[in-house]
Amino acid sequence: MDGVRAYWDEIRLVTRHGTRLHCPQWFVEGFPKNVKLDGELWMGRGTTYENLNRIINSKNGDWSVVGYFIFDLPSTPGTYEIRMKRMDELSLPSHVYVVKNTERTGIQHLYEHLEAIQEQKGEGIMLRKPQSPYTIGQTSSLLKVKVESVQVAFIPPAF
Repeated sequence: MDGVRAYWDEIRLVTRHGTRLHCPQWFVEGFPKNVKLDGELWMGRGTTYENLNRIINSKNGDWSVVGYFIFDLPSTPGTYEIRMKRMDELSLPSHVYVVKNTERTGIQHLYEHLEAIQEQKGEGIMLRKPQSPYTIGQTSSLLKVKVESVQVAFIPPAF
């Protein structure tokens, strides 16, 4: 996803730096009470970060094209697997989605999944250490994997 990180603090959406995101009231109606959410605002494949920023920073932005994709529950104790189960139990508005997680069965499975994501124009995948607790900020239990494009230059041999 190439979106904007957003936390639901049980009252409002804020950026990872704590700046309030001024979204329409309808956007947060139906968000869970007494549960904090960690996710990303995203408009889907083929959209740009700049277009999303234009919408969320405008007083008249069309939020109907923005989705909120949650990937963790900061206020829920326990391992990631416990938090995932809790996420699946939440009643959420139609524009809020739980990011699908797939357990990899080995390195070949990982490479195949990464390739499939890239074929769909995705940037990469996030790997999470099993049984990990929620950690604020950077953590060694979460790794972003993506393939950078490689430029190959032909250098003729010297004679």
